[in-house]
Amino acid sequence: MGELKKRIITAVLLAPVIVSVFYFLSEKLFLIFLVLVSTGAALEASFMVRLKRGYIIPFFMVLGFLSLYYREAQLFLLSMMLPPFIYLSLELIRPGGKKGDVIQEVFAVIVCTMFSQLFIALPLFHFFLLKGVNRSLPLTLLFAIWLSDICAYFSGKFFGRRLLVPHISPKKTYEGLLGAVFGSMVVFFTTRGISGFGLGESLFIGLMVGIFGQIGDIFESLCKRIAGVKDSSSLIPGHGGILDRMDSFIFTAPLLYYSTLLKA
Repeated sequence: MGELKKRIITAVLLAPVIVSVFYFLSEKLFLIFLVLVSTGAALEASFMVRLKRGYIIPFFMVLGFLSLYYREAQLFLLSMMLPPFIYLSLELIRPGGKKGDVIQEVFAVIVCTMFSQLFIALPLFHFFLLKGVNRSLPLTLLFAIWLSDICAYFSGKFFGRRLLVPHISPKKTYEGLLGAVFGSMVVFFTTRGISGFGLGESLFIGLMVGIFGQIGDIFESLCKRIAGVKDSSSLIPGHGGILDRMDSFIFTAPLLYYSTLLKA
């Protein structure tokens, strides 16, 4: 089965489920869903850097979410500091082991913890905040990213000539970026009555979401290139892993949330 056909089948099957979750779940159930997604993404991150004790990272991912929910900044910082400390403690009590391997593993734990808390938990928590502002906003952002990705793919495929970041993501083009921006602007323009934004605000936010969604995609591509993997996992047929699907939300979810605060 071709890769595009596999992607389409998976999207058709999963899209109604994802849309229902984003729109119909209550705030607290939606938060639990986001915690589960973040935990899975954190596990993928630990696999990417080949951690021997990757289970440490998802455990503190939950702690990070709780600290964000209860607005405890110190606890959030603690959730980033404890995993390296625990891992190092376990290594100290374990007999044997090469010094170089321990140093490399502890460094990987630090990187994975920082990445998981700052670029998984924090962005996805902003989805929860968006639902508190307007229950339709998470779904609006979801549709914007979906259409942005679709337009980026086809505009890049048929019109792509000038490479955007060839050393990081060789298939991305400036024409694809324009398609991404167009798709996002269309969604925010057509949903402006529901989202509560004015015409100018909707077009500007759509523009920024299109750009920042692509930046998030490029950022994750850079992380995968550093880790030496093609996809974060093979969990979603034709789409890679959870990280591959949420990369466009890393910067756009906070962007949209703080846009609502400026509007208020």
